[in-house]
Amino acid sequence: MGSAPQTEGASPTSQVVVRSAFEPRKTVDIDLTYRFVSGLRTYNIPAYSTGDVRIGWRLWRDLVGRNLFQPWHPEFASETGPPVGFKRSYYIRIAWTR
Repeated sequence: MGSAPQTEGASPTSQVVVRSAFEPRKTVDIDLTYRFVSGLRTYNIPAYSTGDVRIGWRLWRDLVGRNLFQPWHPEFASETGPPVGFKRSYYIRIAWTR
């Protein structure tokens, strides 16, 4: 079990999430997300901010980008292993419904 300063530094002290969703046309949706998370002092993980975007065509597909502000950022670590992080990613989702 860690000491009090280690335990206190193992969770972010601040988190901010801002989301926006709008419909510029009847068949298009645009969702934007901004996230800020303060650093984890115990694990030497710096604060980060990132954003996601989703552009959806209601007809059948979505274009999605996640963690867009940097190629990779750490989010968590343990005392026994390396930091766990997330890479920037993009994908297209296609759904078929009847």
